[in-house]
Amino acid sequence: MITRNWDRQTIEREVACVIGGKRERVFLYNLSGGGGMIEMASHSLSEGDEVVLELGEFAQVRGRIIWEMASCAGVRFEQPVHEAIVVHLGFTPQPISFEDELPRDRFGRALPSMPAMTRPRFA
Repeated sequence: MITRNWDRQTIEREVACVIGGKRERVFLYNLSGGGGMIEMASHSLSEGDEVVLELGEFAQVRGRIIWEMASCAGVRFEQPVHEAIVVHLGFTPQPISFEDELPRDRFGRALPSMPAMTRPRFA
């Protein structure tokens, strides 16, 4: 079992990246203090490539590709990213409307309302 030194946050957002001296847009899937996983469609990534990720207005982080598979790659940062930045950039699911939270059957249909329960009266 692989143990990690950092807690990972799901990010799922596009960020700017400089690789090979060229500025590109990459999709950042996850992020931790020590690294993250990116996908880059327009450039082939190779182990050892140097990258600079721009994490919004918060930070620019320099790192190296430590693994690659197809268009995805793992990046290890030279200096750790502060945990507050990682948490701030973390995935926040879209709010669910009240109607979408209704109980549903196994086919996705909303279940009908139950009649109000009344207490039996004792004489």
